[in-house]
Amino acid sequence: MGAGGEKLLRRLLGFAGLLALFSALFGDQIGLSSGDGFSRNQIIIAVLGAVLVAASILWNKCIHIYRNVSLVAMNFLMALVALELVSLVVIKVWNPGAIAMRIKKEREGNLVHVEVTTVPGHYVSYLVWQADSLLQGEETTDDRGLRRTPGNSDDPDAFNIFVFGGSAMWGSGVPDSCTIASRLRENLAASTDLRVSVTNYGQISWVSSQELLSLLLELRDGRIPDLVIFYDGFNDVWSSYQVGRAGEHQNYPQIRDRVEGIDILRVQNSLFAQLVGRTNTAQLIQLMRTAGTLAEEPREIITYATMGTDPVALAESTFAVYRRNMEMASLLGDGFGFDCLFIWQPCIWCGSKPMTENEHDIWVGGSPAFQAGGDPAWKELVVLTQSLAASNADSSEDYFDFSTVFDSSATEFYSDFSGCHLNQDGNEYISSEIVRIILDDLAHESAEQVDSALRVD
Repeated sequence: MGAGGEKLLRRLLGFAGLLALFSALFGDQIGLSSGDGFSRNQIIIAVLGAVLVAASILWNKCIHIYRNVSLVAMNFLMALVALELVSLVVIKVWNPGAIAMRIKKEREGNLVHVEVTTVPGHYVSYLVWQADSLLQGEETTDDRGLRRTPGNSDDPDAFNIFVFGGSAMWGSGVPDSCTIASRLRENLAASTDLRVSVTNYGQISWVSSQELLSLLLELRDGRIPDLVIFYDGFNDVWSSYQVGRAGEHQNYPQIRDRVEGIDILRVQNSLFAQLVGRTNTAQLIQLMRTAGTLAEEPREIITYATMGTDPVALAESTFAVYRRNMEMASLLGDGFGFDCLFIWQPCIWCGSKPMTENEHDIWVGGSPAFQAGGDPAWKELVVLTQSLAASNADSSEDYFDFSTVFDSSATEFYSDFSGCHLNQDGNEYISSEIVRIILDDLAHESAEQVDSALRVD
């Protein structure tokens, strides 16, 4: 920098310092302060102004310090970049699987990291979240964020079915053609002369209350089905396990904090730690500390058990909320002229299915991506709630408990650590059972119509 440039920079520093001092000292009078007195921000601005003025006055000494500090900072930055590159290479060679597992845990439901993925998709009114529209790949969505069902009839007089549920109904891990909804459409069309359309309203992590609201919104907008199928249970229990009370959506504390602004403060306070923790260098240090496993130090998971909530009472209230949602959906069906089927879905911790080795690992909590799978409190709550679902199986002709539907099969049906997601074979099995129920109902209705006609004659 030439002499003229240094002179200009010196004057600019002095002017900026004086301007900062003036703003700090007279902030109340000129309207830059929202309160009375000298605030913390005014003190910071005043100190910054004083430093700039001092640098302008002591220019000759400050310019040498600035040059030396800049040289040190540049060398330090280059060293950090080199360290990051070396760490990346070491990680890739040493244990890339451990890093992949950590990413998976952050994205797929480890309660320690649940704040990373508070909402799976995007926010929508009333329903809280829904999948993004026009997703590509094996799991695709339409322009409304609904999972696609290939082969749907576009005939306006087609037999129109709405299916609701969580990620199991959505079809996590399987292509569009192998979801429960898709197999249901194909199997029902093949078993009858009906033209069939199945709309898949399943959404990741939805509970039955969100599904009921979604149905209500569809009816409000004039979309009225012939049959509505609810495939639930797991997520209602999971939300109770998380929150310690029934009837809430999943990740309720995190979403509540964000709405109320509490989460913003927490993120601001931990932003630097998060940024540092995601660097390759930090990951390498963690690999070295844990002998290449990235095992985390045991941390308490906040659940109903740590809150001191009674599991029996929580199971009862969880199923009571589900039953009331069933009753309200049935009332909507009576008013709008559609039928309902309510199915309590299977999960690996209920029933007596002969397990494969992979399914047994899921049952004992073998996956580090789902800590709750190894928590006795989770297993107790899901079994208690399922027992209530089983005991109510005869309470309504529209309600079916599928908890034990796989008990007679040794085929591998469960696909991942969740304990409720099914592979293609599992979805085919479930859809076949649902088709059998629908065919029985259709046959019963047909017989009633014939009987009614004979009585008239």
